[in-house]
Amino acid sequence: MMTIGNSPGEVPGQGRSGMQPGAADGAQGAPGVDGVPSEQEVDYLRESDSNDGASSPDPSAPEDPLRREARLKRRRRLLAIGGVPAALATIVSLWLGSIFLISLAGNRAAAAGHYDTALSRYRTVATINPWLEQWRVHFNLGTGQLAAKDPTSAVTTLNQALSEAPKAEVDSKTKTKEAGSPECMVRTNLYVAHVTLAAQAQESGSSSAVTEHIEAAKKAADACEVPPPPQQNPSPSPTPSATPSSNPSSNPSSQPSSDPSSSPSSQ
Repeated sequence: MMTIGNSPGEVPGQGRSGMQPGAADGAQGAPGVDGVPSEQEVDYLRESDSNDGASSPDPSAPEDPLRREARLKRRRRLLAIGGVPAALATIVSLWLGSIFLISLAGNRAAAAGHYDTALSRYRTVATINPWLEQWRVHFNLGTGQLAAKDPTSAVTTLNQALSEAPKAEVDSKTKTKEAGSPECMVRTNLYVAHVTLAAQAQESGSSSAVTEHIEAAKKAADACEVPPPPQQNPSPSPTPSATPSSNPSSNPSSQPSSDPSSSPSSQ
């Protein structure tokens, strides 16, 4: 039998390099060998932990433009959400305050007898306040018109206020409405406006207009307590007596005049 000879010094199973088969492959995969990263190098190449303090952004580094834009958008959104209600509340507060102060100034001007000034201020309130308590707005305006000797305009404005005023209940015992109720406040001044027009018609000699306004005054009074309408003066005689009576009455009348005051309510 022939056997395959080995070179002198060779160990069976080893090559000429003296290494076992497969040892070269293992050596190539061992750490530290050229071309293969060591364990320290592997750790260094690993992705850094997000919780590692060394990976936090540098504060001195410029901010990413995209992040900055997103942050500014969030800030603008928050300012818009919180700023709109605050602006509306400020506007409403200023509006209500203006209405109150101008109305108060009108009332003081009317109390001082400056009726034209009061009327101007009531008109301003009617212009800037087309929603809240319209009966009061038109009541003040109509009262100012009446005080400024414009009863015709006062009748129109107070009729509008009467349609807007809350209705008062009739007392079951007295059969009258509460004197301080909004409805009776308007009716009282409307009554005075018609009485004033009746007096003007009487001065001009228009008896039909006198009767018309007296009836309108009664209708305006309704169940509210107001002074009774004035009595119409009889027509004077075209030929008065030349001889006065020699027996004048010695007892003066104890009844006061029934003519109501033409001054509007100061409220």
